[in-house]
Amino acid sequence: MRAVARLAAVAAIVLLAACSHPVKITPPTLALVSDPAVRVDRAVGYLITDQQRAMQVTTGGGGGDKISYTPYRDLESGLYQTLASVFSSVYVVPGAGADTFVADKHLGFVFMPEIATDSSSSNILLWNPTDFSVRLHVVANDASGKAVWTRDFTGKAHSAAGGSLVENVAAQQAAADVFGQLQKALIEEPLFRK
Repeated sequence: MRAVARLAAVAAIVLLAACSHPVKITPPTLALVSDPAVRVDRAVGYLITDQQRAMQVTTGGGGGDKISYTPYRDLESGLYQTLASVFSSVYVVPGAGADTFVADKHLGFVFMPEIATDSSSSNILLWNPTDFSVRLHVVANDASGKAVWTRDFTGKAHSAAGGSLVENVAAQQAAADVFGQLQKALIEEPLFRK
């Protein structure tokens, strides 16, 4: 009887270790600077494709487990908030008919993000990761579709083990870090003020 109980316990641990836990990495409302003196009176847009929004990623967690999430869908609100803190109008550019949309809305620039993420944890008991990184590659095209600005940013964060089983604190902090860097770069870039 004891052997059966031990075997069942081992099987349960193996099954749990192979799990991929769904989480949200959406940052809370970002505390971005929105000083009227640095705002740019210009309409801009960003383009995230439907395929990007649907893309699911699986990265490492604690205890041998993994987490899964949709980075573009989860981080889109952070991108929007960041652009809206700098530019007077921000639009979501549709994948189909983008050129017509850009012309109709008189967009000065269209930002196209590429997002890569990673997570890990040294905790062997809890699955929620303690370390998270967000790498953001951003290309800005002018109204004609020509790439005129490219930057790379990396946000990293570490949090204590445990916490929410739905949201990940390290992920939210890494996202806030990367979008803070993006905002600073947008404010300091003379190109957007021409």
